[in-house]
Amino acid sequence: MRQFTFFLLLISFFLAGCKKEDPTPPARSYPNQDLGIRFALYEEEQLYEDDTLRNKLAIKNLGPEVLQKGDVIKTACVIGGVVWAFDLMSAGPTSIVLDRDLKVGEEIEINPGYLYGPDILDYFETEDVEVCILVYGANDAATDLTFGSDPKKNNNRQCVTYSRSGVIKLN
Repeated sequence: MRQFTFFLLLISFFLAGCKKEDPTPPARSYPNQDLGIRFALYEEEQLYEDDTLRNKLAIKNLGPEVLQKGDVIKTACVIGGVVWAFDLMSAGPTSIVLDRDLKVGEEIEINPGYLYGPDILDYFETEDVEVCILVYGANDAATDLTFGSDPKKNNNRQCVTYSRSGVIKLN
């Protein structure tokens, strides 16, 4: 029953604004494209007290190419060390189809929902859990945790830690 309750609550985590189906990516290839990702609602050096992790995220095009309308950005999340698609039904990735060009320096925001912290901790049977968001790249980018097609890999992942005391901290 606990696992079923956990998954019911998780379904709302990343449903809005994201599509799980992996469309055939456009023919364009971006072998050296730098994309970054961040939690839009959490800042470094801050502690947040809440029972809910709010997962609004921002993906930034750091160049060198303009991503074009119709391009597919591949992304995922990691909860407790397990990689998930944003719908939390499979291992991912989640494909986000751009509805406009994304110029160098611009970002898009996606608000896929929230996670209820106590249920995550109960599911993983732990006192704290790390929740991360990832961006792999665009179109034909490899979907592995080495972020092989991205020249600056340190901005492809951002994590928060949620603790049993209800404290959320950006890592």
